[in-house]
Amino acid sequence: MRLEKWFISNLDDSQRQIIIRDPNENLIVQGSAGSGKTNLAIHRAVQASAFSDSYAIVVYTMALKRMVAYGLEALDLDKERIAYDWAWEHRGFDLIGDVYCRGNIKSVNSYPVYYLIQNEKVYKFESSRLGNYSVNSNGVKIDSKFKRLETSINPSFIRDMGSYSISTDVEIIDENNLTQQGEIYYFIEISNKNVFIVQNGVIRQFEKVQSYDQGKKDYPNDLLVSIDFADWVADTYYRNFGRRISWFREIPVEFGIDITNPEMVLIPSGTLFRKAESKIDYLIVDEAQDFDVSDYQHRFLPKVNKSISLFGDSAQKIYNNRGASMDDITAALRYRRLFLKYNYRLPKSIAKVAQDIVYPSIDLLSDNMKDGGNSDYPQYPKPVIQKFESKDKELEAILNKIRLEDLDDVAILVPLESDVKYVHDFFSKNGVQTQVLYRTGKIAPYRTINTLDFTNNDLPCILTYHAAKGTEFDNVLIPFANNADIPDRNAFYVACTRASHSLTISFSAKKITQYLTNVNPDTIVERNVPDDAWIGTRPIKK
Repeated sequence: MRLEKWFISNLDDSQRQIIIRDPNENLIVQGSAGSGKTNLAIHRAVQASAFSDSYAIVVYTMALKRMVAYGLEALDLDKERIAYDWAWEHRGFDLIGDVYCRGNIKSVNSYPVYYLIQNEKVYKFESSRLGNYSVNSNGVKIDSKFKRLETSINPSFIRDMGSYSISTDVEIIDENNLTQQGEIYYFIEISNKNVFIVQNGVIRQFEKVQSYDQGKKDYPNDLLVSIDFADWVADTYYRNFGRRISWFREIPVEFGIDITNPEMVLIPSGTLFRKAESKIDYLIVDEAQDFDVSDYQHRFLPKVNKSISLFGDSAQKIYNNRGASMDDITAALRYRRLFLKYNYRLPKSIAKVAQDIVYPSIDLLSDNMKDGGNSDYPQYPKPVIQKFESKDKELEAILNKIRLEDLDDVAILVPLESDVKYVHDFFSKNGVQTQVLYRTGKIAPYRTINTLDFTNNDLPCILTYHAAKGTEFDNVLIPFANNADIPDRNAFYVACTRASHSLTISFSAKKITQYLTNVNPDTIVERNVPDDAWIGTRPIKK
């Protein structure tokens, strides 16, 4: 994503009307895809920062959080004032960077302890000290290197590493097959009192304190942080598994510290975070339609001292089990609502297709200001819809297109997280590095793989429709657009409206997604798409 193009510096009249509002005024802002909502949320944070250090932007997804962080940084704001919803609720603000400790990390006793997580059960292993194999109390022979001590989840399982009884239903597990049966995790303590975080080549150092409360008492002016492994687990398992209740205060960095020294150990999936204030002066919510009215009434507003600003679009409400229309939010909260008038992202060539995806159709053309309103075909290519024999053939075509046309700032958007991994693996096998965001499994605990770097336009981004919300790319390619595989009309609309230059859609099933049925054939380029691939009755070509 080209942040220099995405980020708005010259505001139009409708945008300026929002920015000049008193920061202490509660505000609802509604605008279509490409109207600058996220940009204005960041500008609203600029306003808030002039009055108070107590402000935050909350979004629903991790991908959007990372993108907004770059926008905050571009305006010399604290980029760690952005949090995605789950983190805001459970831990606060992440310090973005790689977390290290000096020397070895170790388990809670003197011997390594590992945990196999499988089918929502936890199996604990520790190094055997009894020769080639060990025998439990039931006389069952265990693997030569590991013995299983626990097979059930206990609320104090991780926090209280006390005594454990040997399970009565122990099964023999071959150490060599552990990774085939489930993922192995280890829950660690830091072997010394210091941790480090590396942010864009800059090192920060933190020293362990007795507790959060004691640290606030002894060092009231110091930043206190904790280590978090929340990317490993779902929220229902957060307190039992991922979080280490150890707190550190920031101290000056030691002279000559070398992060490349082999004694410095990168903590896998570790995050440093600081608590959010119990109440905050200014709260800004982007993609406001992702939250329920009750979220605002019971979770957000009780934490706000001065004002809350909401930015959203009803057409981008894509979660079936949550969220609300902007009309419902406005009716419930009764705040002033302002509307963004112009579309700056979508070329008219893409807008013609996108506006016919949602139902009822919306107008993305009348106030289209992309290139001053001169963004139709042939200045910009028509979206392409193409049929292939298989998923791999789709990906081969995408790979060839990127290489032959020398495309950069590319997003490959897919319906499911499993599709992200599939595309990522395909590109990796073909020697192409990518940026991805996906979870390793559906059943908690899981690990989150997040290599997004929106400042690197050379590496294609692979995201789900949901994760891509709020982002923007020159070239968007949407494979696997099979009728049976597209979860939601609005989600597909969101994917298509991420494109600021070209849009390519492909499928390999018999039928293409029904959400393209109403698209005028004159507005697209069809390649190898038989007439019987379409669902229902299509508009007649003019």
